[in-house]
Amino acid sequence: MCGILCQLNRNKKIDRILFDEMRDTLSHRGPDGYGTKVSDDGLLALGHRRLSIIDLEQGQQPMSDAADEIWVSFNGEIYNYKSIRKELTDLGHSFRTNSDTEVLIHGYKQWQSDLLKKLKGMFAFIIWDTRSKQIFAARDRFGIKPLYYCDLGDRIIFASEPKAILKDKSVSRELDYLSVADFFRYRTVPAPSTIWKGIKKLKPAHYIIASESGIRQPTEYWKPNPNEAQSRTVLDDLGSLLTNSVSEHSVSDVPIGLLLSGGLDSNTIAHFSQNLSIDSFTIGFKDTDLSELEDARSASRYFGTTHHEGIAEINPGLLESLCYYFDEPFAGSSSMPTYQLCKLARRNVKVALSGDGGDELFAGYRWYRSMRSPNSRARKLAQLLKGPPNPENHYSRVMNFAGWGQKQIARLTNDHAKCFRPINGQQSKQKLSDIKVLQLFDYSHFLPEIALHKVDRASMANSLEVRVPFLDHELVEYVLSLSTSTYFDPRVQKPLLKNLLPDSLPQRILNKPKQGFGFPISKLIEREMISDDFFSLSVFKSGLINQAFAKSLFQRGVSEKVWPVLVFAYWYERWGQ
Repeated sequence: MCGILCQLNRNKKIDRILFDEMRDTLSHRGPDGYGTKVSDDGLLALGHRRLSIIDLEQGQQPMSDAADEIWVSFNGEIYNYKSIRKELTDLGHSFRTNSDTEVLIHGYKQWQSDLLKKLKGMFAFIIWDTRSKQIFAARDRFGIKPLYYCDLGDRIIFASEPKAILKDKSVSRELDYLSVADFFRYRTVPAPSTIWKGIKKLKPAHYIIASESGIRQPTEYWKPNPNEAQSRTVLDDLGSLLTNSVSEHSVSDVPIGLLLSGGLDSNTIAHFSQNLSIDSFTIGFKDTDLSELEDARSASRYFGTTHHEGIAEINPGLLESLCYYFDEPFAGSSSMPTYQLCKLARRNVKVALSGDGGDELFAGYRWYRSMRSPNSRARKLAQLLKGPPNPENHYSRVMNFAGWGQKQIARLTNDHAKCFRPINGQQSKQKLSDIKVLQLFDYSHFLPEIALHKVDRASMANSLEVRVPFLDHELVEYVLSLSTSTYFDPRVQKPLLKNLLPDSLPQRILNKPKQGFGFPISKLIEREMISDDFFSLSVFKSGLINQAFAKSLFQRGVSEKVWPVLVFAYWYERWGQ
C-alpha cells in the first residue's frame, strides 16, 4: 500500500517544498520510501509514499516508461499483473522492473481506460500523460482504496487522503452542512461528497480525467450484472474461485498474516491459505460477550497458525488519534478495535488477509435475515429500490442506524445542518429477489462507505496492507449470477459456504450464530458523560453543536445517537477549525 498525490497548476509553478510536505502527510501509508516527479514546465507534480510489498528493489515511484511519456503514482495491488504483463510483452512492450506498477504504465499506453476492465486488484492510481497533458485517475471496483480530488481554480489536486490536500493552508476548510447532516444520518459522508465543500472523493469503479481546462465528470467503468441462474457445479465453481482468489491475494515479497475472528468468513480464508504457514491475529474485549478470543484460539489451533492476540482499549485518546487518520468524521463502531487489531498485526507482518466482503457476498448481515418479516426495514428498502427513483426511495428512510431524523439533526446542529442527501439505489432491468436487490445496495453503499473505509484507514494508520479475497470481482460476479436460494436461507447462516466446507472448518465455527465486530461503546460514553472537559470542546463553544441538547442525549444514554456526537466533537477539534 502507498500514499499518492498529484497537483496540476494552471499558471504558477509547483511549490516543491510545500508539495513534498503534502506528500509526507501520507507517510503512514508508505514509510519505506518516497519520491516526487515534477514536469519539465514545473506545472505538474506527482508524489508517492511507498510501503514496499512487491519488487522491493525496483518498485520505486513515481514510475515512468522508458520514453518518460507516461508517469504513474499507484496505491494498491494488481493481482493478475503477471498475465497482463505477458499479454503486453506479446504486443511488443518492454519492461524494466518486476513490479505490478509498470503494468499500469504500459497497459494505459496500449488500452487507455479499457485497461481498467482487465485489472484484478485493489487500487487507486494517478497517471500523467505527457503527450495529451492529461491526468487519468481511477479507483478499484469496490472502493477498497480511496482517492480524493479538488479543483481550486488555479490548481487541481488528487490525493489518497484529504490531509494531504489540507496541508496547503490556502485550501478552504469550509464545512458542507449537507455533509454534516449526512454524517449524523449515515455515520459517514457518502461519496462523492466530503465533509468539506471544496473536496470530493471518487466513487468506486470510476475513473476521472483532468487537465488545465478542468476536471471532467467521473465515468463508471464497471458494475455487477446479477442474475437468478441455476448451476449444478456451484460447489466446484465456488471452490475454484476462492482457491484462485486467495492464491492471487497471497502474492507478496514479504510475510503475510491473517486477521482471524471467530466468524465464518475469516475462517474460510484461513482454510484456503493453509499452505502459507501464516501468523494469525485477533483482538478481544474485557468483560463482554462481544469478545471472540476463544473462538479465534480454537480456529488457530485447527488451522495450525502462529497466533497472536490482544485486548482492545477503549479511551478518548485513541478516538482523538483515529480522528486524525480518518480525516472525515466516521462513526462506524468497530473503528477502534480494527485499528488495534491492525497495530497488533503490524508488529509481525506487513500484509494481512481479511474476511471482509463475505457478508455482502453471501447475504450474511442481520438485515438480510430480518427480511423474513414483511414489516422489516430491510424488506421495505428492497421494495423501494425495485420501484422508480423518488424522494422517498432512499437508504436513510429505512436503514437509519442511529435513528437521527431531519428535525433532530437540525436541533442538534443549531439549524446549521437542516437536511441530508437522499441515497438512491441503482435500478436493475432484471427481475431480482429482494435479497439480491439489497446486496447490490450494500455493494454500492455500506461496503465502500463503512466497511472498507474503516479497514483502509485503520490499517494504513499502522502501515499495514489488508487484502480482501472475497472482493475478487470474478468471484462476486459469479455468486451474484446464481439464484438467491443457492446461497441464502434465512434460517441458516451462509449455507453455501457451509456446504462447500462441511468438514474443513471447526464445528464450533460452523454452528456459531452471526456476530459482528463491534465494541462496547457504552463504556466510553459513560466515561464522557461526567467529563466537563468534553462539553468544553470547540464544537460546543462555536455553537455548531447544541450543548444542552447533546447533554440531554448523554444523560438518557442513547448510545446509537451519542456515539456520532462524541466522534464529531473530537473530529471537529482536530479538523473542523
